[in-house]
Amino acid sequence: MSWAKPQEIRNTADNYIENGWPISAMMSAKSHDLADCERIRNRIAHNSLEAKGQFDVVQRNMLRTERLFPITPGQFLRIRNGRLKKLHIGHYLNAMNDTLAAVLDPPP
Repeated sequence: MSWAKPQEIRNTADNYIENGWPISAMMSAKSHDLADCERIRNRIAHNSLEAKGQFDVVQRNMLRTERLFPITPGQFLRIRNGRLKKLHIGHYLNAMNDTLAAVLDPPP
């Protein structure tokens, strides 16, 4: 079983837990942010063109612009996002914590 990617987590939950509840539903709510977390992780772990391209997607999602020069994932995570009023790393940690909290104590 793969638990590395948000969509794979949902698929695994759907296959092994009745209706995937609560994991599948809770993953859906934060799927965009969790997919970005995966892309950042892959860029840290791999120096491939695919990982670089996917990391560029994350930057466009959060910064809403193209970067004029490359930055590392660490630099990106330390950027304070004015729209969110927090560091990018804080935003992604909140997304992961919110998802985990919802899985552990799902709404009725």
